[in-house]
Formats: sequence, structure tokens, C-alpha cells
Amino acid sequence: MKQKILILMAALSFAAVLNAQEAKMYIMKNGTVINYPASGQGIAVADIDSIIFYNPFDVNISWCNLQWPESLTASPGATSGNAGGVMTSEIYGRLLYAGITDQPAPSSSVQAQLGIGIGNPLTNAVTWTYVNASFYTQVGNTHEYKAPFIAPLSPGTYRYVYRFRVNAGNWTYGGGLGGTIDGNFDPNTCGTLIVTNY
Repeated sequence: MKQKILILMAALSFAAVLNAQEAKMYIMKNGTVINYPASGQGIAVADIDSIIFYNPFDVNISWCNLQWPESLTASPGATSGNAGGVMTSEIYGRLLYAGITDQPAPSSSVQAQLGIGIGNPLTNAVTWTYVNASFYTQVGNTHEYKAPFIAPLSPGTYRYVYRFRVNAGNWTYGGGLGGTIDGNFDPNTCGTLIVTNY
């Protein structure tokens, strides 16, 4: 608890200095991204998961995730217009990028994709297939995207993940369980898809 209080005090001091440069600070509270300070909103130190600083001169993505669902079961097969698999539930992912996602309208500079494959999407990229996701809605200071899921024809266990980039920059991969902060992606947080013949 003492350590969290010291971290919070240091963070607020740092944010005060950065505010003069139009920097922003976000707090992860119980897994949700919120602005700070917010009028009338109290924050219990014990609820703080992490603190994210946004530097306007930094083009990297601060936070993104695989929102829902984190696991899925589907049957193999094909549908019209998609010879490679069967369309199942839509999958959702969220992006935090100051100056973009704090606006209600989507930005054409953002590209979002949903991918499916086997293993780690960073080291086994050739085994993964991606489809473009479309803007769905604004949730707090984040933008939520959705994409149709394509189940492979071969039964087995697969992983799926969201990835985002801004202004055609590098991809940032977002997993579940709190999401990816400042590019620190954990492949163990990918969603799990089980393709079965039932």
C-alpha cells in the first residue's frame, strides 16, 4: 500500500509538469481506463492497476486490448463468400490513443485487425491470418472495434489477438487480462479458440 501511494504521488507530480506540454495521464482502475483528474471521481489507491502517461511527441500506442470474448468454441466449415472458414461471433478490441480515442468519431489514421493462428503472433507471424476490424463505439477514452471471426477448417486449438497501428506505424498487439501497456504484450493473454466437430 505504501509503495502504491508513493507511486501515485510521483505520478501526479510528473503529470503536473507534463500538463504544460499537453501531456495526459490515464489510470487503470479495476481494469478500466479512466482520465485523471475527473470531476467528482475519487480513486482508491488499492484499486489502481497501473498508470499510463501520454507524451504528445510519442507516436507509440499507450494501451490496447482484446476486449471480448477471451475464449470461443466453433465448428469447422465454410460459408458463402468465405471459402476458408465459417463466420462465428464478432470479436471486440479496444484502443487508447490520446488525441484520437478521446474524440467520439473514429480516425482514418487508425488501423485495427483481428488475427488468428497458432503459437505466438510475434514469433510465428507467418502462421497467422488477419482481417480488418471496423470502428464500433467510443467507451470512455477508448475506441472499441469489432471484426468477424473466421474459424479454420481444421479442428484444433488456436489463438486470436487484436493489433493496432496509427499512421501506418508499427503494430501493437493487445491481449486480454488487462490489455497491453506501452507495447509490453504477453502472448499468454491471446484469446483461445477451440475448433471442434462436436
